[in-house]
Amino acid sequence: MTDNSSGSRRIQRLEEHVVNRIAAGEIIIAPNNALKELLENSIDAGSTSIDIVVKDGGIKLLQITDNGCGINKADLPILCNRHTTSKLQTFEDLSSIATYGFRGEALASISYISHLTVTTKVEEETTAWRTKYLQGEVTPAGAAPRAVAGKRGTQITVEDLFFNMPSRLRSLKNKNEEFVKILDVVGKYAIRSEGIAISCKRSGDTHPSLAIQKEMSVVDRIRAVYNSDIASELLEIEIPGDESIGFQGASGRITNANYSSKKSIPPILFINSRLVACEPLRKSLIQVYGTYLPKGRYPFIYLDIKINPHNVDVNVHPTKREVRFLYEDEIVEKISAITEETLRKVDSSRSYQTQSVLPGLSQTYIDTPTRQPTTSKQTPSKPYEYKMVRTDSRQQSLTSLFKAQQPSTPSRPQRLSQQEEEGDEEGQREGEQHPESEETSSSDKQKTPLSSAEPNLTLREFKPVKLASIKSLRSAVEASAHASLTKLFSEHTFVGIVDYFRRLAAVQHKVKLFLVDYAAISSELFYQIGLSEFSNFDTLGLADSGISVKELLTIAIDELPKEHNQPDDQAIQSMIAQLGSFAEMLQEYFNITLEPSSSNDGDLTLKTLPLFLRGYTPPMSKLPAFFYKLCTRVDWEDETQCLDQILRELSLFYIPESLPDDLPDDPDEAAEISRLQEETSEIVSDILFPAFQKRLIAPKALTDRVVEIANLPGLYRVFERC
Repeated sequence: MTDNSSGSRRIQRLEEHVVNRIAAGEIIIAPNNALKELLENSIDAGSTSIDIVVKDGGIKLLQITDNGCGINKADLPILCNRHTTSKLQTFEDLSSIATYGFRGEALASISYISHLTVTTKVEEETTAWRTKYLQGEVTPAGAAPRAVAGKRGTQITVEDLFFNMPSRLRSLKNKNEEFVKILDVVGKYAIRSEGIAISCKRSGDTHPSLAIQKEMSVVDRIRAVYNSDIASELLEIEIPGDESIGFQGASGRITNANYSSKKSIPPILFINSRLVACEPLRKSLIQVYGTYLPKGRYPFIYLDIKINPHNVDVNVHPTKREVRFLYEDEIVEKISAITEETLRKVDSSRSYQTQSVLPGLSQTYIDTPTRQPTTSKQTPSKPYEYKMVRTDSRQQSLTSLFKAQQPSTPSRPQRLSQQEEEGDEEGQREGEQHPESEETSSSDKQKTPLSSAEPNLTLREFKPVKLASIKSLRSAVEASAHASLTKLFSEHTFVGIVDYFRRLAAVQHKVKLFLVDYAAISSELFYQIGLSEFSNFDTLGLADSGISVKELLTIAIDELPKEHNQPDDQAIQSMIAQLGSFAEMLQEYFNITLEPSSSNDGDLTLKTLPLFLRGYTPPMSKLPAFFYKLCTRVDWEDETQCLDQILRELSLFYIPESLPDDLPDDPDEAAEISRLQEETSEIVSDILFPAFQKRLIAPKALTDRVVEIANLPGLYRVFERC
């Protein structure tokens, strides 16, 4: 093009339909923008029910039906003219505008880029009226509204959106993405619009993708729009106003520090009832949460903010998504300060990302209906790889098939060290630790007769139990049962011991991996075995000469910390006398056989112990602490308390010992600890966990002893393969 030709170009006024189409493209950028404008009109009309139907992401069809006040028949001819509105008369009215729409451009803009149909009925009319629009005018030109049957309210149907804007249409490639954006807009307005029922579905679908009932609370609406993870961690926030800066207050819901999402959810901010984006406030709130959340994690924030309308400029963006207001810095700072204060108040009860088995199990197992068998032949669909269960809890492990034949009660040698004593301090949380110490030191091993105690087994005939106290204890176990947790243990697959010192093991159930405290689980198992076999225990026989009870108590007392009052010989003798007075009961109910010493020195000799599990001998190094606790912790006067406490102490006595995880530098000690770890691993995997499968009724109290550490779908999302 030459200079001469460019100089001859004249300025021309654009035709009105071109101007209107350009303006429409600025206001309606995508189907979700059109839906937002229509949804705001329905809310402004006082609707209590709004139904939305979408086809092809809103491009082919976008229909919204409400039960609002409707549109007068006389207003229909100018309904889609630009700058026609019932909400604004003068420019000054903008300073106190309290409705969503005010410019009178939304319907006009939509009519310029789609085929628009409006069906409406006001309360006073007997029929509804339908009118079609194109490029802001009624079509066909001059056509009168057509009477149709209908209810009070308005239905607006938008078809073939962007049909005359090919470039815009090409940019909207993914219809599913557009539908997700529409759901996002509907969900945000649904949270804000208490008292309004809102539904949104794809055309042809039977059930809506989003359904909000009229009576739902804000929390219930957030749960329906997003998920229960967010709803269960919500905090209510109330921010007082400050008239000096025109701030009239704010309220809403925010998540506490227990919740965080990898996906950023933009804060839902309503300023004077208008959904807007406020970048300074967003950045400030994210900065507040940065103190409480891991890097790359985001919270959920919903705030309904009230600012003096005279301080707010709502007319700064074609889509009305942004506003400007006076004292922005002061208001942002105040909101952020109250948010931080709210989070700080509840941070003391914060939990971390290890999930208790309770919520997951109750959702996954209890609420899942059992599929009924069908007689029709169906080709089973292949499950997704990340949902396939590749283990069978009924299958025997390879290691158990190749084990050498061993005696049914393997002997556990004494192993006593400072590390072990420290390790058993962790056991105090389930009541296992002797208040002072339950182990003997290595120097005391020489004076204990336990090493010569080789157990022998004898069997007894079954005797029925009629004690009301035992029946009540059994009923208490049944009443405290947790069905989902019991199911987990009955169907688990043992993976291995994770920590010998803290006595933790990993198990798999379906597509989830759990970390379990096998010390606490074992204690509950042995307690339940004690109740079920009460007065019918098999016998765990000790050495022919028996074990001196006085020596056991002396060993336990010697291990008391120096700051404790040391019982003297007279106190020990009193303990022995107490046990002697209940020796017949202990033998009859628990197979704990105590006989007077042959030397007639007032001592007792322990001859037998109860056998809880075939193939498992309790750690005999804990025997001194067991007898000390029998003498000091059992209420011998109350029958129910007495029997319950004896069973509890027996169950703690039977728990496997804690072992050091790290091997010492000394080769001999390292070899011994390694052997003990291997033996413990066999006991836990081949005896205890199979017993959990067959006999354990898991109580609710054990839910915090079982933690989900991984699941296959989650790993698949990370690694994209199994």
